[in-house]
Parts: sequence; structure tokens; C-alpha cells
Amino acid sequence: MGNRLKNHLDEDARLMLQVARGDSLAFTKIYNKYFSIVTDYIASHNRPSVIPEDIAQEVFSRIWRNRAKYSPNSSIKTFLFGYAKNVLMEEQNRLAKAVTAKQNWRSRHPSTSSIISSNTKTATCQAGLEKTLEQAILQLPAKQRQAIRLTYGKGMSLQQAAKEVNCSCEAFWSRLRRGREKLEQLLQHMEP
Repeated sequence: MGNRLKNHLDEDARLMLQVARGDSLAFTKIYNKYFSIVTDYIASHNRPSVIPEDIAQEVFSRIWRNRAKYSPNSSIKTFLFGYAKNVLMEEQNRLAKAVTAKQNWRSRHPSTSSIISSNTKTATCQAGLEKTLEQAILQLPAKQRQAIRLTYGKGMSLQQAAKEVNCSCEAFWSRLRRGREKLEQLLQHMEP
């Protein structure tokens, strides 16, 4: 890239070019500056069933994975919001498919709702789900289990949890992402 173009790039675009070359410190700066902005953007385009912080974390994870493809053709906000829009649409489509599957199951099994009262059924289902989830979490590797418990169990932000375990946000996010993926796989094969 010519010096003339470099001189016209803003600080964030220069940081993203460093990220594209694998600079994790530059990525941390972008992450820290824009995480709440991306979260707010997602919240403003979101259904209540999606947690904006989870989507924002996935956005930044994808940006890191695809960092080499970055080109300063647009503002950093446009770049980030493009990723956010795509990830949010994917998540909303996934949730819509899950709701459809649940409705299909209910239509094929209508008698199950009349077996026990609604309150008893809800409490029994909740207890079963909690037990299944805990069994699945216990099967995760220790660092992934810790990441899941800190962010979902204790409600810590990515930055707080990374600081708690004394690692970088990128390393912690990687543990959390792998833990969530493994947990999803485990839960697909378990019954409450």
C-alpha cells in the first residue's frame, strides 16, 4: 500500500490493517473500542430472544478468523456492522428453525401436554434441562468449562472473565467459543 493511501487512512483503518497481519494487540484495541457499539447496533436490530453480547462476540471472532481478507474500502463501523448484520441474520434464522421444529414436534405429540399439569410439567422440564446441561458442562475440558461458567453462570463480560483467569480476551473468547460448540454437540446427544 502506498504511503499516500496510508496517510489518508484513519487510526482504526490502520489498526485493522495491523489486525489483518495478525497483530492481536491491534485487535484488542479495536475490540475494546467497538464492542459496545456493535452490541448496541445488534440490540437495535434484534429480537428479544438473541443476546446482543453473544452475537457481538461471534462478530469479533469471525473478524479475527477472516482478518487477512480485510480491505479499507469502507469505514470501520460499516465493516463491523456488515459482519454484525450477517451474524444476527444467521442466528435469527437458526432460532426460527428451532421454533418451527418445536412446533412440529408439538403437533406430532399433542397428547403429551395433557399428561401432567402445566406447572408440574414446567418445573419437571426445567429441572431435567438443568440436570442435562450440568452433565454436559462437566464433560467439557476444564478451561472451556471455566469459560462457560464465568460468562453464563456468573454473568461476567468477556473482558472481566479474561482478566479473572489472567489471559487475553482473544484466548478467552476462543475457549468460550469452543466450549459452546462442544456443549451444543453434547446436548444434541443427551435427553433431559
